[in-house]
Amino acid sequence: MTGPRRGDPHRMLMQAVRERAERDGIARIVANSSEAWASATFRGARHNLSLQLEGDGGDDRATKLAAALAIMEFRLPGHLVADIALTARKTYADGMAVEIEALTLEDG
Repeated sequence: MTGPRRGDPHRMLMQAVRERAERDGIARIVANSSEAWASATFRGARHNLSLQLEGDGGDDRATKLAAALAIMEFRLPGHLVADIALTARKTYADGMAVEIEALTLEDG
């Protein structure tokens, strides 16, 4: 018997955040990056996502997204989300940009 299929945690995390953001009326992920991370006992990756919120009510939508991410159960086979947070907000005339940082760890 085989375990869960391991995939690219960055791609899977982006997809999960994109789906959540779309429910909150957030337009799109405009930039993303990932880099390997390790401690004495764990291996994983740090992830950064930049999202663009277009239109009015961006601050409320960003707050709602931050709350949702804090309690969201991510399904990333072979990985777990150890930490995720909305770390920055910047308001523009036509919307808002937000930054999300996450840490995933290899499971198993």
